[in-house]
Amino acid sequence: MIEKREVTIARVVITADNLRSLYDEIDKHFDYIKQHSDRVRRYCGLTTMDGTQYEAEGREMFEVGGIVDSKRISTLEIRVSGYSPDSSIWAEISHDPLGDKTNRIRVSGSDSTWVNGVVSKLEQLVSDWERQAKWPRIVAIPLWLVSTIGMAPAAEILLFFVIVPILRLIGAANPDFSNEVAIETLRTAKGWALGCLLSVLPARSLVARLVRLWPVVELKTGQDHQQIEHRRRRALGFIMTIVVIPTVMSFMIAWFSK
Repeated sequence: MIEKREVTIARVVITADNLRSLYDEIDKHFDYIKQHSDRVRRYCGLTTMDGTQYEAEGREMFEVGGIVDSKRISTLEIRVSGYSPDSSIWAEISHDPLGDKTNRIRVSGSDSTWVNGVVSKLEQLVSDWERQAKWPRIVAIPLWLVSTIGMAPAAEILLFFVIVPILRLIGAANPDFSNEVAIETLRTAKGWALGCLLSVLPARSLVARLVRLWPVVELKTGQDHQQIEHRRRRALGFIMTIVVIPTVMSFMIAWFSK
């Protein structure tokens, strides 16, 4: 009887050193698996962000200064297994902005003690990895609502200066077309409501782009200039610190000093 267990990988930042540790932990069990399976082999495969694929049967891609230190990785697979399914360890990791990709380590074997022991060590290893920030996904819906309301005035201005002239042109060309009700609607609170309606999708897109800066699983490999999300987070932090927060504080001070 074969027992199978999985270690789920989520909400973590994985560095090149983490990948080296993972490979070494899996490779420790090569001799055991070799005793319980036929034609056992090591397999490592990865795909970089530029689409290049690499494969190896050893540790070379994890050596210091190797591929994991010089390339930004999109997907990675580490496997120690044989032709018989008696014992195997299989890790699948992907850079995952939205949480819709496979990120797990599967362990299978006929010895329950061995399977549970390996899973326990792997869970401990994964728990030591840097945790990804949760707050962007927690505040996503409130931020979407706030962004929708905040973008409504701009949408309302667009309605007033684009739609109203078009309605006037239609009314001038066609005397039977009554546009006064529509124009009056755009000038009242209903125009603000329409502005909110038009802002829903742009606000959602903006918030989605913000959330993607904190991937559910972030493969932080390669050189510093290749870390796009990390660079954009730093830029966002700079803008918030230098521009947004002082502006909000000044408005609050002016409001309460009245």
